[in-house]
Amino acid sequence: MQLNNSYGDSGPVDYIAEVAVIEQANLISSKCDDNLHAPVIDIDLPIEVYPSSQLGHYHLYINHKMPWETYKEMLLALAKAGVVEEGFVDASIQKGYSSVRPVGVTKPGVPPAIKDVLVENAKLRQEVYMLKRELDEIKDPYQPTSDTVQSSHVWH
Repeated sequence: MQLNNSYGDSGPVDYIAEVAVIEQANLISSKCDDNLHAPVIDIDLPIEVYPSSQLGHYHLYINHKMPWETYKEMLLALAKAGVVEEGFVDASIQKGYSSVRPVGVTKPGVPPAIKDVLVENAKLRQEVYMLKRELDEIKDPYQPTSDTVQSSHVWH
């Protein structure tokens, strides 16, 4: 058992939680066994995530307008947390906007044979990702998707 806290309607609430197997869980926590955190974030606006042509990398689209200064602060915070590369943030600040390549488009200079493989892999990963999301929604639209529970700790 572990003492945890949550935020209820009237403020923080402490409760005792037991680590559970994923099939029995009703809450997923960011806290890891080593007291570090693997981010678990409740996002209150529409987002989309697509795989990049680089394996293990993704592009996040947040459908929410904000002033440039606020956006810069968010980019800097994401870089400080190690979520995005500092070079991406520096380039975005220098340009005055951020940008990513569409799914299936690779960086210039990639040899054609490698590019073909990267593009095909990116398209297949996007298709698998979208099918997985659809399947998760069909199973139970109110439960976290399998993507959200892979690296997080689960509490019961």
